[in-house]
Amino acid sequence: MNGEGNMATTTNDERINLRLNSALKQLIERAAGFKGQSVSKFILGSALARAEETIYEHEVMSLGVAESEAFYNALSTSPEVNEKLTDAIMEYEHRVKPK
Repeated sequence: MNGEGNMATTTNDERINLRLNSALKQLIERAAGFKGQSVSKFILGSALARAEETIYEHEVMSLGVAESEAFYNALSTSPEVNEKLTDAIMEYEHRVKPK
């Protein structure tokens, strides 16, 4: 998942502005220079990489063997029907009307 691949095929008409102090700007300019990139390309690439990492951290669940088995068992085992579950089903049916 590399967001930079789409940049060449689309129109770049959106902007993001940010304010920073001189020392931070110089730091970014220096890092971009080491990469041989413009400041804009460096910031965009860094921001996209961080965005992808953040989204991955929030959307992907990694489980070990024991956790995977517990998760599977929880999903594949029917809950025991008791009074509390019966009441919840009846309340749901009362509140949610089919279209």
